[in-house]
Amino acid sequence: MVEVATISFRDLESQSDAIAVLRANEEVICLCLSVASNGDIEVAMNKAVAQELLEALRKAVEGFSP
Repeated sequence: MVEVATISFRDLESQSDAIAVLRANEEVICLCLSVASNGDIEVAMNKAVAQELLEALRKAVEGFSP
């Protein structure tokens, strides 16, 4: 696995520090979300599912932008 990105941000619900870490190889995409006050979760998915997630995030961002 190669780390693709680490993004730091503040969770808007808990106001805690949070990070998103994305790792990948040829077949698997792993997404870890970690909130300082509430632990973390990592999920592993194939590229087809990752593409669905990407499209849903893009739709949410573009659909709610001013």
